Amino acid sequence: MKKLSLYIFLVLMWCNVSLSDDIRDFKIEGISIGDSLLDYFSKDEILDNTHIFCENCRPQNKFSEVMFLELPSSFKTYSSIRFIIQNDKKYIIHGIEAVINYGDNIDGCYAKQIEIDKELSKIFEHRETETRKIGEDKSGKSIAKNIHYWNTGHYSDNANNYCTDWNSEMKMPNYFTVSIMTEKLERYIIIKTF
Repeated sequence: MKKLSLYIFLVLMWCNVSLSDDIRDFKIEGISIGDSLLDYFSKDEILDNTHIFCENCRPQNKFSEVMFLELPSSFKTYSSIRFIIQNDKKYIIHGIEAVINYGDNIDGCYAKQIEIDKELSKIFEHRETETRKIGEDKSGKSIAKNIHYWNTGHYSDNANNYCTDWNSEMKMPNYFTVSIMTEKLERYIIIKTF
């Protein structure tokens, strides 16, 4: 499941999308791109949850992934959050991905997607909706509805907002995910993997 989450995150982040200069205005649990992760978690908590980010990127040590599957009680909305931080003493956040598990409540997922779409649409010049079948479901009945957000330009900040609607036979929970990342992180992923 961890590899699937990383795969989904990377695929969605590779889309040609970007955010405006107001990316810092969008907050997830009060946390924004450009913040120091040290403002929200101790250094030990960060190090205990840090993993290699982008194993195919060279150099590998520019960014790290910090994944919190169990969040403090002060976090009210999301069930897990992944941060991509720059490897320096400040732990500056360059990417955030947050997930809400909706179980079999796909209507709740789509309601959250509409709510977040209203916020992100105010920040971005462009948006595109894509509905596709989820490859892990060989029956073709499971779908993912993704909304990409970007501004003009080849590289820049970007965002995605999506719901997964799993076929009940798959016994997988429906979940909502929102992700944002900086232009610097996008360039690192795209340029350093080729």
